[in-house]
Amino acid sequence: MNRAGRLQRIVGILAFAGVLALPACVSPGGGVRVDRDVYAEVSAYATTGRFDEIERTLEAIARERELSNQERHALCFAHAKTKRYDRLLPCLDKLEAGLRKGSRHSWLFGLEDATPVVYLMRAVARVDLAQYSEARSEAKRAMDWLGGDYDGFGDIAIEALAVQSIAATLSGDPERGRALARELEALDLRWGEAQDFATTRSLALARAYAALGDYREVLRVIREDEHFEWRVWADNLFSGASLRGASNWVWIELPRGFLLNRALFETGDVDAARSGLDKLLAAPAAPANGEIFWMMLYDRGRVAARDGDIAAAIRYFRQAIEVIELQRSSINTEAAKIGFVGDKQVVYAELIEMLLASGRNNTAFDYMERSKARALVDMLAAKNDFVVTGPRSGEARETFARLKDAMLERQAQVPVSADSTRGAGGQMSLEEIRARLAVIAPDLASLISVASLSTSDVEARLNKEEAVLEYYGHGGKLYAALLDQGKVTVTEIATEGLADDVRAFRKAIDERTDDVERRSRALYDRLIRPVRGLAATGNLLVVPHGILHYVSFGALHDGRDYWLARRSLRFLPSASVVGFLDTPQQATPPRHLLAIGNPDLGDERFDLPSAQREVEAISAMVPDSRALVRGEASETEFKRNASRYRYLHIASHGEYNADNALQSRLLLARDEDNDGSLTTDELYNLQLDADMVTLSACETGLGTVLTGDDVVGLTRGFLYAGASNIVASLWQVDDDATTMLMQNYYRRLDTGEPKRHALRHAQLATREKYPHPFFWAAFFITGNGR
Repeated sequence: MNRAGRLQRIVGILAFAGVLALPACVSPGGGVRVDRDVYAEVSAYATTGRFDEIERTLEAIARERELSNQERHALCFAHAKTKRYDRLLPCLDKLEAGLRKGSRHSWLFGLEDATPVVYLMRAVARVDLAQYSEARSEAKRAMDWLGGDYDGFGDIAIEALAVQSIAATLSGDPERGRALARELEALDLRWGEAQDFATTRSLALARAYAALGDYREVLRVIREDEHFEWRVWADNLFSGASLRGASNWVWIELPRGFLLNRALFETGDVDAARSGLDKLLAAPAAPANGEIFWMMLYDRGRVAARDGDIAAAIRYFRQAIEVIELQRSSINTEAAKIGFVGDKQVVYAELIEMLLASGRNNTAFDYMERSKARALVDMLAAKNDFVVTGPRSGEARETFARLKDAMLERQAQVPVSADSTRGAGGQMSLEEIRARLAVIAPDLASLISVASLSTSDVEARLNKEEAVLEYYGHGGKLYAALLDQGKVTVTEIATEGLADDVRAFRKAIDERTDDVERRSRALYDRLIRPVRGLAATGNLLVVPHGILHYVSFGALHDGRDYWLARRSLRFLPSASVVGFLDTPQQATPPRHLLAIGNPDLGDERFDLPSAQREVEAISAMVPDSRALVRGEASETEFKRNASRYRYLHIASHGEYNADNALQSRLLLARDEDNDGSLTTDELYNLQLDADMVTLSACETGLGTVLTGDDVVGLTRGFLYAGASNIVASLWQVDDDATTMLMQNYYRRLDTGEPKRHALRHAQLATREKYPHPFFWAAFFITGNGR
């Protein structure tokens, strides 16, 4: 391959790796018959970096006819640049199949054979999607395609080894990651290619060493690319870019500069990091590169904190969070570009810590809420379909679609105007679209963008004589924040051994041992006793965090009695959810109770005869009720009938999934229409008008992953679907005790007693007959409690 061809390939490899977004090199060569109109249109968009327009153009053509391999390669590349991985991966599958049968030449970058690029685009996407095993496999396919002969393909070998190294490190195998980085350093290229691909190799190595956290090596390999500045200067001069006051290399200068300055900071050269970050942040293109921009701001805040300038650190951290909250997805769209995954939650955590140190407790509480809201957005990032109801549902769906597209465009690494927050041609900006959705459908808006209430707004929506006890933690620190009468009091909670204490407490409950009170008191002394100002508060809204989602707070013992005897408790995944808990108003009053129990799961080992007795007994107590058992207790029947009932009672097996919260599920009978697994993911597509949903046979396991996302996801899903309250259990309770408790509970509801008080009194009544917490303390209520 000649030198001009290699230079085209440098642009191509860096671009699809996500490192570069230079105007694309477009060539119709290779003896391929070209649709000149399509070629001209794609060429125009590619040379200005308008990959979204390439998508629109080629997708429109694909609806009329089959795309050529050259067109499909351009479309796949555009998907890679806009980070639309749900479209990219199927596109690559079709392209790979087409390349086996037809022309292998590409328009973009003049590739004679695009096959290895298919593997690399797929590998980079898999890294961003945290699918590291698949990423390594795809990158290895590219290396295998080369067969050890890198002549003319040095850039592909470099990128394939870099992706393998990064994926190995991020998957927990740093030893293999380092070995692959060394293999990349030792890669033997011909002299001409070694020179032309020096920057490609330097940045690839910097990414690999950044993944390993070896910032001394990051510094070394970046500095060894000693002709980088000269190449940038020469290219900009001869291309005329410098005459326009622009740089063709800005999209490589940003990630390279970010890695360089982070390495300087991490190795102790704070002055150089400060100067370099200030220069990077002043670049007009920096705000458009959102996934790196927030990390630049965060690093600049860390520099300010190291300087002792707390006010500046707070300012930079807040700016970083503003950028983070303009993004929807938790997809790590820069993992392949910079070699590591940026932890957005750490920015909230460090800002909160600084605000607390400055005595700004109310503002710290606001950011605790925003952190929890961001965590929910990240948990739901892969979900694109939500039920939308209400008189403006059509407008909400349209606005929701526009907001998703705007967020994807903001996330995509493509050239945009310096005023990147404004819409072009009079169109609404991302911020304006988000604000509009928040007015039309605030609950929907809260699932895809950060929406939290201020302390005053939270307090205005609390029940009478109620305070908020909210836990927040990150990185080994845990805080308890008490919001009461407009004032936030924050107490730091000791975390050493906390997970062991929770497990010991749950084990004492599960095994019904005599030391449950001792274990309970240990947790009370750790979690409750230190909280200042709590003594006078009778009604509490508790917002747990992490492993505390698996704690039965009512079963904590203060040395005189269990907490439930002294407090009326309700729970929420975040305090801001109080803004979405209005009791449903229906034109036609719903039927009273739908009770589902003991579904036929096709295996008698999973039968729950006691659950069947429970739902039959409860439905006999409540007027206008219906009981579904065995084959009738199906997912299909639930979906068909649930919206018609005020109360839903489900006594079936439930599985919380801490590794994949959206796959937590209720097990119901299957049929030809549904598989019997009612997942959290599906809840966000349902419309319920239930005043209460009771899940009486679910249990949370205490595995190795204890984030609480599984509990939050399930309860938040029911709340979004329209339930005002969810009564759930942390463990599977004794049959007789459950039946007794539930019958007592429904009798109290029938008298009009508020749900939180009815549940508490039913638990205390059950405790009189069954004193051990195992029998009465599993249930908790999430929602408004009214």
